[in-house]
Amino acid sequence: MLSLAKSLLEDRGFKKLIDCIEAGTCPAVLSGFSDIHRAHAAAAIRVATMRPVVVICSSDDEADRLAKDVAALTMEQALCLNVREFTFRSSEGVSRQAEQSRIATLSAMCESKSPLTVMSISAALQRTMTPEQLRGISLSLKAGSSYNIDELLETLLLCGYSRSEQVEGPGQFANRGGILDFFSPAHEEPVRCEFFGDSLDSIGLFDISSQRRIEALGSARIVPVAEALPSLYDGPCGSGTIGLANALEQHCLKLEKKRNVNPVLIANLLSDIEKLREKRSFSSSDRYLELISKMSTALDYLADDTIIVICDPARVKERADDYLKMLAVDSVSLLESGVLDSSFVRFSEDWEGLQIHLDKYPVIMTDSFSSSSYPIKPRTHLSMDAKRLPSYGGSLETAASEVAHYLESDYRVVLLC
Repeated sequence: MLSLAKSLLEDRGFKKLIDCIEAGTCPAVLSGFSDIHRAHAAAAIRVATMRPVVVICSSDDEADRLAKDVAALTMEQALCLNVREFTFRSSEGVSRQAEQSRIATLSAMCESKSPLTVMSISAALQRTMTPEQLRGISLSLKAGSSYNIDELLETLLLCGYSRSEQVEGPGQFANRGGILDFFSPAHEEPVRCEFFGDSLDSIGLFDISSQRRIEALGSARIVPVAEALPSLYDGPCGSGTIGLANALEQHCLKLEKKRNVNPVLIANLLSDIEKLREKRSFSSSDRYLELISKMSTALDYLADDTIIVICDPARVKERADDYLKMLAVDSVSLLESGVLDSSFVRFSEDWEGLQIHLDKYPVIMTDSFSSSSYPIKPRTHLSMDAKRLPSYGGSLETAASEVAHYLESDYRVVLLC
């Protein structure tokens, strides 16, 4: 499949595209491409430049498909970043599967271990913790090194993990003597660390159902299990969970002095302050992202030499507008019901902010047809004559004649069966 990605490298139009990237004459429009051709172009850009490539598309479903296609074409891992639902209401049973998948991808981007990343525009705009916070709270463990187990347990608690008798799901940890188990979003299976004193003797993955070790590792990584952790707060009122409680208490005192303040909002704030001070389960910390983290999105995690590919830019802009409108409508409802405070309602970057981010990188916009207007003003227009052939309904004779026609016309033909 790698040869299929390389097949574009000799194309005259594609060479112009690479020259455009190297010469700094982006944003560029590359027209004439359908969905599979966009994956082909992104893969070829990666193969030609060996620089990190980020593909932005209109939806999570499209991102999932593109990630698989690009990975197959490059024979490299392509990570996917999807949007998640914010948790604004207190609930005992909150699923963080989508959130932890995002954290795994963001962590890989932070560590420069994601050469290919595909994300929906909603996921790109969605607010998250800053890269500095993610780096600061994460921890890499290496076999043969020495660690204080009590300090590791404290790190797990700060990262949002919950203690249990035995690990049965993501975000849990268990400690039995010299054995420390934890299920980090950075790994597809839970991790078992075996200590001899303070020395980390061995690291391995284990099976949840049998609790038996299945694979040895040389290292493992502890990363946060949520994107809005009270422990990340660092402000004028202190740091960590107690600092956030102090900040909310001061804010609550200011609100109580105002007229016509929703009493439900005051009650919710007081309830959250009590939970934070007593270190009880706190599932709705998303509503205080504004206090916990500076404005940051996945685009803040991009390496300096990243190349960005935007698939069908008009549709991406449309989906971005829809997502921002949906957040605005939801915020109004939550403000009226006293769930959110008007000071803490910025949960995404806007389109103008996105453009500021994109100005730092070479941007390629792939489109089916050339258009007179694009959401990001292009400096270069390129077109490629990419064809997608129809299926032949099982008729080998029809397929063979079609292939012969294109070979006679000096096209390259790749057959996938």
